[in-house]
Amino acid sequence: MFWFAAWGTFTTFSIFLKPLIEDFGWLRADITLAYSVSCIVQAICALGMGRLTDKFGPRLVVGVFGSLIALSYLLLSKVAFLWQYQLVYAVICGIGLSTVTVPIMTTIARWFDKKRGTVSGVVQAGMGIGGLVFAPFTGWMILEFGWRTSYQVLGFITLPLILLSALLLKGSPEDRPNLPNKTTAGGVPKKRNIKGFTIGKAIKTRQFWMIALMSLVTMVLSSILPNIPVTILMMGFVLTLLNQLGAPFRSDLTALLLLCIAFPAVIGGIVTPIGATTPNFLIISITQDVLGVTIPFSSWVIACLPIAAIQVVAMLLIFKFCYSTDLPGLKSIREIKGSIVEEYSALGQMSKRESFSLYVLCLAIFLFMVPGLVTISLGQEHSLAKLFNTYLSMEKVALFAAIVLLIIPIDWKNREYVLSWKEAGESLDLGLFLFIAVTMTLPAAFMETGLLDYVTIVLQDLVGEMFPILVVFILACLVSLLSQLGLQMPLIALFIPITASLIDAIGGNPLAAVLAVGMAAVGTTYAVPVSTPVHVIPFSTGRISMGQFAKSGVAFSIVSTLLLVFVLYPLACLIL
Repeated sequence: MFWFAAWGTFTTFSIFLKPLIEDFGWLRADITLAYSVSCIVQAICALGMGRLTDKFGPRLVVGVFGSLIALSYLLLSKVAFLWQYQLVYAVICGIGLSTVTVPIMTTIARWFDKKRGTVSGVVQAGMGIGGLVFAPFTGWMILEFGWRTSYQVLGFITLPLILLSALLLKGSPEDRPNLPNKTTAGGVPKKRNIKGFTIGKAIKTRQFWMIALMSLVTMVLSSILPNIPVTILMMGFVLTLLNQLGAPFRSDLTALLLLCIAFPAVIGGIVTPIGATTPNFLIISITQDVLGVTIPFSSWVIACLPIAAIQVVAMLLIFKFCYSTDLPGLKSIREIKGSIVEEYSALGQMSKRESFSLYVLCLAIFLFMVPGLVTISLGQEHSLAKLFNTYLSMEKVALFAAIVLLIIPIDWKNREYVLSWKEAGESLDLGLFLFIAVTMTLPAAFMETGLLDYVTIVLQDLVGEMFPILVVFILACLVSLLSQLGLQMPLIALFIPITASLIDAIGGNPLAAVLAVGMAAVGTTYAVPVSTPVHVIPFSTGRISMGQFAKSGVAFSIVSTLLLVFVLYPLACLIL
């Protein structure tokens, strides 16, 4: 099934040549270059896919990386420039196709001793059958509906087929003790090779996944709630866990667990506009003023969510190289499991007020997503898209959610509501509103005095014929470096108008550039603890030193900046 979907759709490459040339006027050689580079990418990545299959099994490798094939088709339906087509087809599709051979053939070799050649032939027959089915089907689709719709259909067809194929794959029989062992040709059972497997390694693996789970929970919560209270909440759990484990006051394990909360709390702020609420809303407001358009909620999430996921993986890998969790006398997770369950039970059930608040939050997020999804599906000029963008703008949805919280009664007799006017007034930070108002005067002064136009002309002469992505790289590096000093809001007010105006002037995508540079101010502050209040919280416990913080933070700041420029910006160009 996997070969049928992957190789079958891959054989349709030449069918799209003619409509692409007719629409864009590209040279045939430039388009086929993407095919050639894709083959090179497949060859290089196949080496890594073999190692990943040995470590994580074929199901995870095919499910995660194989899905990139379907994603590439969906992205190809949105391309507007040659470099976008080449990047998506050569890199994203190439990585996805590198999973077609190695994980599948490795799985066959592990499971089939007899008739292995027959099974391999059946699997590879899927390539010919897929080409026989998808080639004429794609040709008909292009004639009837156009090449963009055809790519979308291919993406939606291949994605469930690939995921289903991944679910049907199983790891080595040696990993399933309830199954009989494989036999040799003479019928003698093979002994399972357990050399090198120790209890210490098993415990270490559990610790790794515990850290990954805590990081993921923190990131998800910080994407829909203010990240400072989320950090405080999760930090209480981590400190309790450290005490239960008997960890030293300062150690690599202590630093690791504290940072696996602090870093994801910042990462979550880039996933949605309501994550790092104040900086993100400032970015949206300035973009609206400078360009006259805004970044839709759903488009923001679609562009930034993959970056956040990659950041979490990169963070865990950096932690693995920077910190050691091997401490003598440390209790295992199993030993303290009872204490963890007891503390969780002490929290009790959600109150009626908390439940209603959660329902309203979910409703607001859904309404936030609707206009962008409709715009992506039907186009910006569609009447339904205009209707939703007009009446379901982010500020109107936020106001609606606030009103709902103020009018839903939880105790009608005592006139008690989910949110009272008194509580709402007390929770408002007038100092923060004043700071935002003062910060907003900077971009307004830029535009009204004509200084923004002057700076744009000067910088345009300075960058010359430089590619827009390189200009975005320079701006993002400057913002990332300065944001380590805790100057996110002033940097956004200064650099976002300049970025939008300059990238628009040199022919780039200003919305994508604004998103990349804005997220450099929000999501790359990892080098020093004073860069953001979120990092001050674990640092204030005294259990992590400046050196331990910078040990991983500097490298992660660099990696995050590169991801925002060379992954987020091209991806946002396809979406926005």
